[in-house]
Amino acid sequence: MIIGDDRIRPPLAAMVLGAAGLIPFLWGVIALQTGLFTPNSLSVRPAIEVYGLMIFSYMAGCFWPFAARLNGARDYLLAVAPVLVLIAMIVPDFVTLNQALILGFAGLLPIDWYFTRAGAAPTWWMRLRVPLSAVVIASLIAILLTASPA
Repeated sequence: MIIGDDRIRPPLAAMVLGAAGLIPFLWGVIALQTGLFTPNSLSVRPAIEVYGLMIFSYMAGCFWPFAARLNGARDYLLAVAPVLVLIAMIVPDFVTLNQALILGFAGLLPIDWYFTRAGAAPTWWMRLRVPLSAVVIASLIAILLTASPA
């Protein structure tokens, strides 16, 4: 594979929309660390956690069509496992939602890799998912470690 190969380069729309999806995470880090860009009525941590939960669910939901393409019992189990594991972590307060999201986003990557390797995901999938996940995870860690009144 060559670097300019369209089979391994994510489509521009996917890259732009994926990058745009990072804005709330990055805003959360900046808002908590500086106190800037925060409306008085908004609590930053819960806002980012709710957004993170929506994005996590969306990304985990991407696995279902991959599983359907492969049509194996293990594939369907992998498609639903991330959300079930996340629920198992947060319902009994095993970890905070932020911590669960950090673990959850990290846990999506091996499943992304599996579906890509199996040919169910596009060949460019990991080139999109790894950098986006790295920024999301780093942002969630920064938010977790930032003490702020916001």
